[in-house]
Amino acid sequence: MLRRFPNNDETAHLATSYFVREIGRFDLYRVNPPFMSIVVSFFLDDELNDSFDWEWVDGIGIANARFEFFLAAPCLRRHGLSIAQYFFRPRLAWFLVSSCSGILLLLVLCRAGGFGYLATLTAFVYFLTWPDLLAHATSLSPDVMSAITGFLPVIAGLQYIVTRTRANACWFGVALGFALLTKFTWLVGAAASAATVLVLSMKEARTEGDCYLFKSIWHGVLVVMIAILTLSAGYGFQHILTPLGDMEFGSEMLVGEKPNRTGNRLNRFRGTIFEDIPVPLPRDYVYGLDTLQVESEIGYWSFLHGEWKQGTWPHYYLMTTLHKTSEGLLFAALFGALVFLIGLYRGMLDENIRNLLLLTAIPACTIFIVLSIKGGFNHHHRYVLMIYPPMFLFAALVAHPLTREVWRKREAGEESELKRLRAECGGGEQEATEGTEVDGEGNAEGTGRAQRAEMGGEVELGRGWLAGVGGWVRGLHWNEWLAIVLVTLSAASSLRVHPYYTSYFNTLSGGPENGWRLLNHSNIDWGQDMLEVDEWIKEHPQCRPLRFELDYWNFGGELFGLEPRRPPILPTGASVDRSAANGRADRVVDHQREDVVQQAGTEWTGVPAAARAGRSHRLRLPRLPHRSAARGERGGIGISFDIRNKLRHW
Repeated sequence: MLRRFPNNDETAHLATSYFVREIGRFDLYRVNPPFMSIVVSFFLDDELNDSFDWEWVDGIGIANARFEFFLAAPCLRRHGLSIAQYFFRPRLAWFLVSSCSGILLLLVLCRAGGFGYLATLTAFVYFLTWPDLLAHATSLSPDVMSAITGFLPVIAGLQYIVTRTRANACWFGVALGFALLTKFTWLVGAAASAATVLVLSMKEARTEGDCYLFKSIWHGVLVVMIAILTLSAGYGFQHILTPLGDMEFGSEMLVGEKPNRTGNRLNRFRGTIFEDIPVPLPRDYVYGLDTLQVESEIGYWSFLHGEWKQGTWPHYYLMTTLHKTSEGLLFAALFGALVFLIGLYRGMLDENIRNLLLLTAIPACTIFIVLSIKGGFNHHHRYVLMIYPPMFLFAALVAHPLTREVWRKREAGEESELKRLRAECGGGEQEATEGTEVDGEGNAEGTGRAQRAEMGGEVELGRGWLAGVGGWVRGLHWNEWLAIVLVTLSAASSLRVHPYYTSYFNTLSGGPENGWRLLNHSNIDWGQDMLEVDEWIKEHPQCRPLRFELDYWNFGGELFGLEPRRPPILPTGASVDRSAANGRADRVVDHQREDVVQQAGTEWTGVPAAARAGRSHRLRLPRLPHRSAARGERGGIGISFDIRNKLRHW
C-alpha cells in the first residue's frame, strides 16, 4: 500500500510539502489547510527537491489560482513511474501519525464513555480494518486525519461539560482550532460542536447561580479567540488581520456579481463601510474558502449509478456511504444508534455515554448534511469520512451492557440497576455482582460478570488457559456474540480486497469488480494502480499498438515509455469508418473513463474480464461502431477529463 503509485492529488500534495519547507509559505494548495503539508515536510527526500521549479513562485499569490498541479506536473513528467519511490517515507510517517492518533484518541473516548473491554476492542477493530483508513491514511491525503481530529473537540468538550473552567474552555478552543487546520469542512463542524457543548453544559451552568449566562458568553468568546489563534499559528501568523477591502475574490458570493473567470478579481466590500475591517483569519484560509466556493458555483460533472449530471445529487453521499461501508459496520452502527435513541427516550443512558455520542455524532452529521445540500459537484466519498468515528462508537455500543437493558424493556430510574450498570461498564466492580441478573420475565439469569471471571480464573489455574478461555466464552451474552459476529464480518469484508482499498465496495454493491458502475473518481480509480498497468504492458508485448483512456493528469502512453496515441479530431459532419481511422488497437481503460466511453456508445468485446490491472484498470479490445454523418457527429470520438475533472469531447 505504501509503495503503490501516487494518486491524482498526491503529487500535488508532495509538491506543496516541498513548497512549505523551501519557501515557507502556505498559499500553494489553498483548498486544504496546511497541517498535513507541515507534518510531511519533515520526511521529504532531498533528491526530489531539484525537480521543482521555484523561480516562478511569486505568481502563486494570485487569489483562486490552482498552481499546485502545475508545479507538480513537470516533476511527474520528468520521473515517470519512478516517482513512486519518493513517496514511501512521507506516506509511512503520515500513516503512523494518523493511525496512532486515532488509536489513542479512540481509547480515551471509550474510557471516558464507560465502554467495557469488549466494546473498546470492537471499536478498535472497526477502525483498524476501515478501508478508507487503509486507502487514504497510506497516501498523502488529509481526509482521514480530518475525521480523526474530530475526536479532539469531543474530549475537550466532555471535560468542559463536567467542569466549566476557563482552562477547559481554552483547551476546547485549541481542539477546535486544530480541527480547522485539517479540513475546511470543520468550519461547519466546529460551530456545531460548540453549540452542542453549550447546550449539554447548561445543566452544570445553572448550578453556578445568576452569573452562569455571563460566564457562558465569556467562555464562548474565549473559545473562538483561542480557536482562531490556533488556526493562525498553523499558518505561521502569515497575512492575518488583512483589511477586507484589500482581498481579491473570485466567487460570485464575495464578488457581488458574476466574476470574470479570465483573471480579473473583484471585491464586493470595496467602497463600503466594511473595507477597512481587519479579517481575523489568515488570508490564505479565506482564499481557500473562496476557491472552494468558486468550484461549487462552476458545478462540475458528477457520476452516480450510471448517470452523468452537471451538479449534485442531495443523496449522493448517503449512497456512497451505503456502497463503501462494510455490511457488518452498517448493521452494527444502525443497531447501536437504535439502542441509543431508545435509551435516550427512556432515560436509561448514563450521562457520560449520552454526552460522548451526541458530541461525536452531531458535528459529523451536520457536516454530512451541509455537504449533501451544498457542494456544486459530487466526486469523492472521502469528503465525508468524518461520519465514520460516530459509526464506530455506535457499532461498539452493541457490545455494551446498555443494549441488554434496553431490549429487556427495563423501567428507567432504578437506582440499583443504574449503579450495577455503571460498575459493569467500568471494568466489573465487585459491588456490581452482589445480586443476580434478572431477565424481563423475572427469571434468574446467573451470577454477575465478575463472578464468571473469578470462576474462569479458578478453572484457568486448574486446567490451563484454554479452559479459562472456554469459561469466558460461555459467559458472553447475546449482544456480545452479535458484536463479535458483526465486527468479524466487517473485517473480512474489508481485508478481502487487500491491498486495493481505494476500490473497496461492499458485497451488496457488487464488490470492487462492479463498483465502477456505481461511482467513479477517488471512489474507485485515482491512478493508484499504474504500476500494475505497467507490469501488464511489459508482460504482453504482443498487444501493440496500445491506446490509453486514463484519467491521470492527461497522461497516456508516455507515462509507460510508449508513444502517446490520441483519437483523431475530424471536422464536424465528417464521416469515416472508425475501425479504419483508429485501427484495431488494444486499449488500457480505467474505470473513470470506462463510464464515459460506454456513454459514448462504444461496444466492448474481445479481452476477457480477467484481463485487469489492479482493481481500477481494465484492458480490452473494443469494436468501435460507425456513426452517422447526418447527425453531424465526429468520427473517432474519445472522451476525457482534464485535471480539474471537466468533461470535454475530442
